[in-house]
Amino acid sequence: MVGKITRYCVPFSIPSSDRRRKFTKDMELAAIFCIAELHRKRGIDFILKRPAEEIDFIVQALYPFLLAPNQNKTLLFDGFGFISYSFKYDLLPSVETFINNLKRSAVNPQSYSATLMQYLDYFDSFTGVDKRTIKGLITDRDFINEFLTLFDKAVRVRKPIVDKIILSPSINEDTVRILSNEISEFRKRLQTDLNTLQKAMNLLNKLTERQLTKKQTEVLSIEKLYDKKISKTKEVLSKRAERIRSHFDKKIMDIGRELDKK
Repeated sequence: MVGKITRYCVPFSIPSSDRRRKFTKDMELAAIFCIAELHRKRGIDFILKRPAEEIDFIVQALYPFLLAPNQNKTLLFDGFGFISYSFKYDLLPSVETFINNLKRSAVNPQSYSATLMQYLDYFDSFTGVDKRTIKGLITDRDFINEFLTLFDKAVRVRKPIVDKIILSPSINEDTVRILSNEISEFRKRLQTDLNTLQKAMNLLNKLTERQLTKKQTEVLSIEKLYDKKISKTKEVLSKRAERIRSHFDKKIMDIGRELDKK
């Protein structure tokens, strides 16, 4: 159920904090008139001979801005939609496909390494670009800060306004709700992508560590096996070398005795 819309009237101007004299409505009107005088054309176009523009009246009108809550934040919308915010979103390749193939290939180091090589450049490029435009959304930080400064002095509207013209917005409350929900869905999509990528990274680290442990175990097993074989071979060779050495020692001793006799 949608709650009741609360309306506020933001002042046209705020007196300076160091101002000593009271800033009256007549002063505000005079300031508006001076600004209008500075901006209107004064009939200096000699070619077209246009007459000077004249100010017949000055009207105080209320420009519509809409505030919408969105996940612990507040969005500011231009009621006429003159301001919009456009952005691009890069579409990721299927992370779930990458995760499933990692799981399937983790049966042995060979297939796992082959899968890693297959997906080596998988995340180097995106599959496309999603373009979005949020009509009326104001994101200019300076404008928002200035608006918030004025909003601190806003007065809640409890009765119909009869002494000012209220400009009807082209973006109504229902449209703002739809746009706010669209932004929420986009944020959820971004968060889902981030969570899925983190899931893939965690799985990759886990499976890689497991494969390295398997490899290390295989290496240790091979080293142990060959150490045993090498030890046996060394023992056999040592005995053989001892027999050969004894044989030649005997030969040398026999030759020595023969030489002594001579």
